[in-house]
Amino acid sequence: MIQSKPPRQRLNTLIIEQEPAVGTRLSVQKWIVAFISIELVWTFLGGFTTYLAAGLLGKLAPEITMISRYLLKHINFIILLFAIVGFIHWGLTIPTLRFITQAPAFRWRLAFMAFGIWTLGLGLLAIALALINPGSISFNSGIRTSERLLMAGLVLFFTPLQCIAEELLFRGVLWRMLEGRDLHNILRNCISGLVFTLAHLANTEVGLSFTGLIALMYYFLTGFLFMEMTTSSNGLETAFGAHIANNLFIALVMNYPSSSLESTALLMQDKMRPSVDLIVLVMCAALILRGIAWQKEKTSASGGYQEIL
Repeated sequence: MIQSKPPRQRLNTLIIEQEPAVGTRLSVQKWIVAFISIELVWTFLGGFTTYLAAGLLGKLAPEITMISRYLLKHINFIILLFAIVGFIHWGLTIPTLRFITQAPAFRWRLAFMAFGIWTLGLGLLAIALALINPGSISFNSGIRTSERLLMAGLVLFFTPLQCIAEELLFRGVLWRMLEGRDLHNILRNCISGLVFTLAHLANTEVGLSFTGLIALMYYFLTGFLFMEMTTSSNGLETAFGAHIANNLFIALVMNYPSSSLESTALLMQDKMRPSVDLIVLVMCAALILRGIAWQKEKTSASGGYQEIL
């Protein structure tokens, strides 16, 4: 009797389950050295590349515009992305997909779920602000259509890369470094939150007196909850989707004064509201975690594997 072959997806999942955890490929000390080395490459090589790019932009377009500033702020994230991918391939000697997720393929459904929830949450926030406090949101006028279109094109290219690079470093490296080790989830999430907060201390939102304290709490909870999303789903897909949705919304749809992500967004708030952003963060993350749990229950009921969700 000829037996049918197992589905390729399930077979690949079994193969992944038999492999040792990525975190065991290096000792904790080597992981820490790798993390610091990536940060140093990002800081110094990224800074030097930005300096060269600033000189080139100065010759091509002497007038410093918002587009020039946006480009200069994001060039170093390309360096960060290359540094992390290089570490994955030459330091860990595994495919990038193997680093990103435990599943045999990138789970677009999870990424789009997180992207959709986050976009919906920010959209509802904008509508609520317009209804509760008329005049708090206005059209961002005084920007030429050509400039707005050029900026939108740059945002759609660079912002996802920036978000992916940050998630690979602040969630991916920490998640893989700490997986398979005797460490409570809350402690692991706190480490991610602390590291993510430290990386954003230079952001303009942090320096705004009392508002800065709430901004620090926002960054800490972002790192905390995004790590929880990563470990709950065994992959970075939801963190990618949520982070990209958040930054694209700020850059393209609605921004606020003193934003560290300066852009030609269609709408502008009259002021920054970190406490409201904090509420949206917690609610959206809770919905994403509920979606992950529901997907796990659905997979388990159908006799599938947790890793493929």
